[in-house]
Amino acid sequence: MVKHACFAKHLRKNWGLPRSGKYLWLNFDKKWFYGMVLRTNAKMCEELGLNKMYTWIYHRNHVEKVMAVTVTGMPLRAM
Repeated sequence: MVKHACFAKHLRKNWGLPRSGKYLWLNFDKKWFYGMVLRTNAKMCEELGLNKMYTWIYHRNHVEKVMAVTVTGMPLRAM
């Protein structure tokens, strides 16, 4: 716990940089999602021979993965 507290103090003191100027604090986060469109609500025209289709997932390796990335910035003044 002591190491964490020392690190937090050093970080908040701008890593030992001079105490003048403005800084931008960035927070970066990424998250993976599984994405599959089943289209169960899609309208089909039976007169054209288009019947409603059902899709099952047999294993998650067959589903595409999508990564979402967020970056937020917070302006800080030197302390």
